[in-house]
Amino acid sequence: DKSVSILHRKIVQQRKALKLASVNLTLKFGIILILVQTIVLTSVGYVYIEKFAAQIDKRIEDHTHIPGELINAGLLNINAMTDHDKMEKLVGSHLLDGMVVGANKVIFSSINQQDIGQSIDSLDRFDKFSLTELTRQTTRNTKELITITPIFASDQKTPRFFVYVSASTEDADFEKHQLTLLFFWGSFATLIFTSAVIFVFFKYNILHRL
Repeated sequence: DKSVSILHRKIVQQRKALKLASVNLTLKFGIILILVQTIVLTSVGYVYIEKFAAQIDKRIEDHTHIPGELINAGLLNINAMTDHDKMEKLVGSHLLDGMVVGANKVIFSSINQQDIGQSIDSLDRFDKFSLTELTRQTTRNTKELITITPIFASDQKTPRFFVYVSASTEDADFEKHQLTLLFFWGSFATLIFTSAVIFVFFKYNILHRL
């Protein structure tokens, strides 16, 4: 009887040790899986957030170039730049400023009527731009995106005018913020769900049998 009791205790101890080892293995496996998921979701999320953020910026930039492209195609008169409502329909509600500048640096048309006839040398908006560039120019700061589109003469080589358009980036930044939040909560929900699945699986398929 004594030997049977000892054997029984050994079996019980072995079962406890096996169960404890299984629990430890389950925890380690779960932690590793969650870490791997976190790394993968973060990496994939970063790539996609950057991709969609770039698309949002490009959308705004393309809209700011629309007036210049229409003027270049002969579909819009330079005086249309004085019509704020029309420019807002072309560029969007984020339009801040717009003007048409001659190659001689004189402002021929502008949303702000007081700027017409002035030289851009008296303004600080063109510090980062060159009126000798033959390609579209773009710059961005924390609050706005600014583009300049050259308007060519009939030879399509000599720039006669430059269309300056400024647009607010607040809506775009908000959209990016919402996108980041969506990814964060989506990833968090995924981690919670998969962790619960792992816990239930191990509890009823492995630990329950020990």
